[in-house]
Amino acid sequence: MRIEWKPEGEQEEIVQEPIIHESDLTKKEKRQMEKEKLKSMGFTGKLQYIWMYYKFWLLVLILIPIAINQGVSIYKNSKLVTELNVVVIDSSIPNQQETNESVKEALGFTDKYQTVSVEANVYTSGDELEYNSQMVFSTKVGTSYYDVVVLPENLYKSWKEYGYFEDLSRIMDADIIGQYGEAYQEDHLLLKNRELSDMYGVSYEPICVAVMANSQRMDNAVRWIQEYCKVEE
Repeated sequence: MRIEWKPEGEQEEIVQEPIIHESDLTKKEKRQMEKEKLKSMGFTGKLQYIWMYYKFWLLVLILIPIAINQGVSIYKNSKLVTELNVVVIDSSIPNQQETNESVKEALGFTDKYQTVSVEANVYTSGDELEYNSQMVFSTKVGTSYYDVVVLPENLYKSWKEYGYFEDLSRIMDADIIGQYGEAYQEDHLLLKNRELSDMYGVSYEPICVAVMANSQRMDNAVRWIQEYCKVEE
């Protein structure tokens, strides 16, 4: 509001200046007003201002790459086909990825989406598994994750009553079983095989090799046994 003075004897005139609302400004005027606000603020104030008015777009810029990466990962994982999972108890495999690739190649799986895993993350304490290892093993056994187990004989004996292991005569031909002689023990092989010990980093002997009774890939489990479980002369 502005008061304009008139000569003596005339009444002063009160002039009401128009009130300008932000909504009445043009886009150019609004941008200019924003610039002026930012110029008058300190560094902290500018950060708070930007976060207050632009946090939605900042979050969008952060989340878009994450969403794209997650989507690509989900797509790739959906195409993966698990061909075999082996767990080696008390193993010290030096390079698990190289071992996986070696087994995949040896068994003739050439498609990039075919996967083979040789796990070395389950350890014993005495005649039983350590607590954390027991949790891992039980969970994966319950989901039919494992196909083949390589383990020490004393651990096999403590597990035999649980019915974990498949009778090999049900999944292996008689001529294959015949090649193992005394190493064949119905639901496992009992081997003395230095090459196998060195390959999978185990110190126990003999080595028990068994196929899980709930395996979904028994044919591939037998292929692995034929490839790696030789009877030493």
